Amino acid sequence: RGAGTQVSGRIMLAVDPGLLRSVGAQDRVVTVSATNGKTTTTRLLCDALRHAGLPVVTNHTGANMASGIAGALAAPHPASVAVLEVDERWLTHVVEPLDPEVLVFGNLSRDQLDRFGEVHAIVDRWRAITEAAPDRHVIANSSDPHVVHAAEPARRVTWVALGIPWKQDATTCPRCDALLEWPEGGFRCPGCGFDEPAADFRLEDDVLMVGPRRIPLDLAIPGTWNRMNAA
Repeated sequence: RGAGTQVSGRIMLAVDPGLLRSVGAQDRVVTVSATNGKTTTTRLLCDALRHAGLPVVTNHTGANMASGIAGALAAPHPASVAVLEVDERWLTHVVEPLDPEVLVFGNLSRDQLDRFGEVHAIVDRWRAITEAAPDRHVIANSSDPHVVHAAEPARRVTWVALGIPWKQDATTCPRCDALLEWPEGGFRCPGCGFDEPAADFRLEDDVLMVGPRRIPLDLAIPGTWNRMNAA
């Protein structure tokens, strides 16, 4: 019943555990991972690419673990840009076989601790991904200390300053465990000097700043989080 992407993906991976590598081989892959907003961000990105005339394949049902991704990519489609929402805990399992060109890192917080695990453990997994392939392009939220630490090893990072309305999960430095300070304009560690990097893009209310250029975000979906997703 329904789309069946999850169960079909489970069956396919049981038959062929290496299936992700073969079904994703023809596509240019982008992964989007975060605690909050990954579904909306993925859909916005898909719409932007389609508007630019590019063929797109995606896990539109929101099945964002390996089985759901396998089900989405196994459906017959021409060579496309595969824009894939990926559960933050599962990112390490899909990056190696899919070899994405671009990683999008949103935010990391204690959303559902019983299901997703401790934030610092996920940060370490994400950082291992960028350390293993430092030439891969990363688009990352420069306002989240966890995300900054995970993206740092990458040689090419596009930083996007989104602000961080929820600081309770970012109280300590991911490098040295000292208490972070939050002066105007970002975070700073008094212990080791870890601080918010200069951003290429900056969200200011409902305007995305790209250097001196102002891009108003006139969205059909309301709320601060969706402005962050759009940025």
